[in-house]
Amino acid sequence: MGAAIAIFLKAKKVKNQRLCSVIDGALPAGVLGVGEPLIYGVTLPMGKPFFTAGLGAAFGGAFVMAMQVASTTWGPSGVLAFPVITASPNGAVLSMVYYGIGLVISYIMGFIITNALVKEEEVAQA
Repeated sequence: MGAAIAIFLKAKKVKNQRLCSVIDGALPAGVLGVGEPLIYGVTLPMGKPFFTAGLGAAFGGAFVMAMQVASTTWGPSGVLAFPVITASPNGAVLSMVYYGIGLVISYIMGFIITNALVKEEEVAQA
């Protein structure tokens, strides 16, 4: 999500309407945790943003692991993962709060890293 938002802002600046349209249509699904449209439509074809998004997610994931957030299943991500968060040493409610904080950290760090490493020329050519 963070990487896609960074690319969207750069695409808007360089007037890459096709890329803006793809990201605009995929962002709502990304918020829900369905990342495939952003992965296959934006970050993977561009290359570098695929890795910067992963680096951003690593920060959020590290926070979630450090806070010992637990879930009943693997799979859901984004907002759709809240219902599967379970009691950990911190309790279910605090685990959900920590998960939400980790999600925001992932978005922010993905944005910062992508914004720093992906140049406008790369976005203009995408």
